[in-house]
Amino acid sequence: YWDLCFPARLKLYIENICVDGLTFRYTEQGPQGLCRGKELLYITTSGGFIGQRDFGTQYLRGLSGFLGIGGFRAVRAEGLDIQGLDAPDILRQAAERLKEIAADF
Repeated sequence: YWDLCFPARLKLYIENICVDGLTFRYTEQGPQGLCRGKELLYITTSGGFIGQRDFGTQYLRGLSGFLGIGGFRAVRAEGLDIQGLDAPDILRQAAERLKEIAADF
């Protein structure tokens, strides 16, 4: 979790792949996604709890739809820097969720 969103390098990558005529196009009805991907998976970690301020997930969910990717899932491992919480167990639980998602493919 980076500055209420995600690292600037990821934002730069997104800016570079959003190309009119390649990943989307404009029509009389509005933008139409051209990506053939079926699902976008966003994985993030945070030292605290993100809660309702998960702007990275909101942004990427919107981008997924804009590009024509029908499905979206997010996996978060939160609270990794909070004393008293078991960071390795939090990561293990996130890894288990990812294994469940991988089994769907």
